[in-house]
Amino acid sequence: MGTPLGNGRDITPSGTSAAGAGIGGYSILDADTIDQAVGLMEGHPHLMMPGASIQVYEALDIPGM
Repeated sequence: MGTPLGNGRDITPSGTSAAGAGIGGYSILDADTIDQAVGLMEGHPHLMMPGASIQVYEALDIPGM
């Protein structure tokens, strides 16, 4: 179901401020492709809420590591 998130902070070289993005939580999915990960979200209970959305991102390797 995912891990809920609370308040966030934006960090820049000049300081910190309240995070502007409204991220409510996160999950780590194990999939071979992003399309497969998107398919795993089919029927997710969160999507039953009006106006709800889920964003899926790939985790990339750090260059040079």
